[in-house]
Amino acid sequence: MSFASILSLMVATALPACPYSIEREGDAAPKTGTSYSVLTLNACMMEGDLPTRWGGMTPAEQRIDRLAAFILREDPDLYLGQEVMSEAGERLSRQLKERYAHFWLGIGKIPGKEESGLFIASKRLINHVEFYPFADEDQVDKKYFPDQTRFLERGFFVLDFGDFLVVTTHLEGGGDFVKGPEHRIRQLEMITRVLDQKGKPYLLAGDLNLNRTGKADDEYTRAHIPRDYFDWYTLHHPEVNEKTYTCTNLFTAAANNLPLPPEEDRFEIDDFVLVRKPFADRFEHLDVVLVDTYDPIKPREEALTDHKAYKVAFQFLEMEK
Repeated sequence: MSFASILSLMVATALPACPYSIEREGDAAPKTGTSYSVLTLNACMMEGDLPTRWGGMTPAEQRIDRLAAFILREDPDLYLGQEVMSEAGERLSRQLKERYAHFWLGIGKIPGKEESGLFIASKRLINHVEFYPFADEDQVDKKYFPDQTRFLERGFFVLDFGDFLVVTTHLEGGGDFVKGPEHRIRQLEMITRVLDQKGKPYLLAGDLNLNRTGKADDEYTRAHIPRDYFDWYTLHHPEVNEKTYTCTNLFTAAANNLPLPPEEDRFEIDDFVLVRKPFADRFEHLDVVLVDTYDPIKPREEALTDHKAYKVAFQFLEMEK
């Protein structure tokens, strides 16, 4: 095990429940039952002009009402959001509070300054939550852009439902020039180690930035996802094309007057819903559907975000005691 991996594990062990977020209560009574639905979506709801600079999107305040309407239309038990910063999270929670029981936002060491961008809306009663920040050496924003006044303090958020866990994350972005692949592969390794120590079945969903291209040496494979995780969507949709892409770089280029990206860089498969392999059979009737949020041939201003959503449904099989 590398020194970086050991350090990541030490950080995770030392911070089992980092002061993490702002918690809000909704008006709805908690939902019960054994059938669950989850929606995961990178909403590109960062502050200021960051949505335009990094996603080609209009400012968050111009899209937050549409995001709320989208979530209410899909009506999941659990919404797992990425790139939903605390300002957008506050407004979103107010619009969803009649339908949802609990919210977590501003998740990170310092809400409003160093936060992960993760956001949770839940209809379900959750026993316990934890936020684990990634090691500082794997925080690309801090390491390579130290002069930024605000950046993502990335990590992963664990929701404990008693018999199983649901986990969301947003791994590092960036290409080789910031050693992005190296950082996010280590981050996924940390998630796997920490959750394996808990010994519970878990579903991991979010923006992993580990592009699946179908090549033998793609980041998806180098991160050992096929070895370690059951990926229902990829199993049923192994092709890499316009029907399976989960995000686009076209809007970023258009908004920032950049050249049209090469064809192989215009779309990516970066978002995933994964189940740790030893526990795959515990998530019965698992179904994962890709939900459109943009049309790449229409103006970027009409897009909800630059990522598509996954809608997940399952029943959890409890073991006889």
